[in-house]
Amino acid sequence: MAESLATGDAAEPTGTELPFAWPVLGISRDHGWGTNFLVSFPDAVSFNRARLSELQRNDRIGMLLFDLSGRSWEILAIRAHPETRSMFQRWLGTWGDRLCSIEVDLVEREPVSYDELVEKVLETIDANPEEFIQIYLFADDLPRPPTEQAFLEEIKDRARRARSLPELIEFMAADPPP
Repeated sequence: MAESLATGDAAEPTGTELPFAWPVLGISRDHGWGTNFLVSFPDAVSFNRARLSELQRNDRIGMLLFDLSGRSWEILAIRAHPETRSMFQRWLGTWGDRLCSIEVDLVEREPVSYDELVEKVLETIDANPEEFIQIYLFADDLPRPPTEQAFLEEIKDRARRARSLPELIEFMAADPPP
């Protein structure tokens, strides 16, 4: 059964009572455009905010979430509440992407061991190597192997060497949403 968060119903958790042990790693689902990606949420504030463009692309619908305790969830639905803009921001027009606070419907999935989570991260890298090559070409601390395939293998080796979810998130440099 889906758990509705931030609904205000006293029988269900509210948005401030998210069930996660932070940090949380999200793995997106491929919605047909060939993009799987990783995103980290260090806390409830980062999880409860999203850019309007991200919501319009449905980037988080179907996202699998993994927390520090090994529990996992899938995002089934999102309700967005655009943040109020000042008179000055409205006068300037729409420059940039609007932020929204969000409410989500989650369904808890089977717990996942850390080794299983690392395998899911490796599958995500394999499913979308171009995305990871782009991200890591700008990482200063990674050696520069002679080929893209060697570069991907170095990325995957570093993911395998991580020993905890926070270490994996730090290594993967998964950018949190605003």
